[in-house]
Amino acid sequence: MRNLADGYRVSPYTRLDDTDIARITKEAESIGIPVNILKFNTGTITGYQEFENLIYVGGDILPDLNSSNIRDNMTERAVLAHEYYGHRAFRFTSIQAHTWKDEFRASLSAALNTPNLLSEERRSLIIDAYQRAEEAGAEVRKTKRINDLING
Repeated sequence: MRNLADGYRVSPYTRLDDTDIARITKEAESIGIPVNILKFNTGTITGYQEFENLIYVGGDILPDLNSSNIRDNMTERAVLAHEYYGHRAFRFTSIQAHTWKDEFRASLSAALNTPNLLSEERRSLIIDAYQRAEEAGAEVRKTKRINDLING
């Protein structure tokens, strides 16, 4: 399983209530994610499980709006996009799970390929991708398209 926000969003021990689940399910549908692969309040973190082809959704999908870190305050839709259009899109590939390359690719792929994302959600995912590379000490060039998406 992949830990999207490295545990620094809302606590994974937060249980989603029926209202949260209904809202998150609607958000998933709005970006083309089949809701039958979402499993709520199961496991310890929100993340894609490639062998089961499921996205476990826990309380840590909720943003920490008190944080200034883009990864902590991404919308639930952006988090779901990262898991589905990022990690699921590259099931069983050679890049090791949980590495900066895996997380970079997931956020960038989600930003570029998820339908119906708001421009701010795309921007958040791109910034997250490049922050992950920077945290790893890797230098990754930004294309003109990436810069345009970041800067609006």
